[in-house]
Amino acid sequence: MAFPITIDVVTRKIFSISFLESYEISTYIFAIAVPLGFGYALFAGAHIRIDVVFARLKGGSRAALDILGLLLLTGVVCVFSWQALRTAYESFKMGARSNSTLGTPLALPQSLWAAGLALFALICLVVTIRVIILAARRRYDAAEALTNGKQIAPLEVRTESET
Repeated sequence: MAFPITIDVVTRKIFSISFLESYEISTYIFAIAVPLGFGYALFAGAHIRIDVVFARLKGGSRAALDILGLLLLTGVVCVFSWQALRTAYESFKMGARSNSTLGTPLALPQSLWAAGLALFALICLVVTIRVIILAARRRYDAAEALTNGKQIAPLEVRTESET
């Protein structure tokens, strides 16, 4: 994406024209790619949590706080996903197009963006259910490992000889 943006910037500066619409395309790519990274961030423990409080808790209390956070996250993401799907559907019904020389049918990038959010909502739901089941079985370490990055870290440090 850097090459088309560079070409676009140079042609705008020298010839006062923009023919690649790199800004619009990069915005769509960014909006589609970001929700796809949310699920990974959940498994990697990269989402914000209040470790000052969390570090002082043990076992069931820690799992309960994890479950509360996951329930809130899942609820918010489900609302966002629903609204994104509605937006894409409305754009499709109206035949909405971007206000640029590309005239992109907005339903296309919006539906891909909504699909990324829906995938994240599904991941949140599955992780929440799994953590609730593990906590109910008093397997608190396994429940915590799903949300703090311990499940994904071993995958990142494996060497070829270990696989």
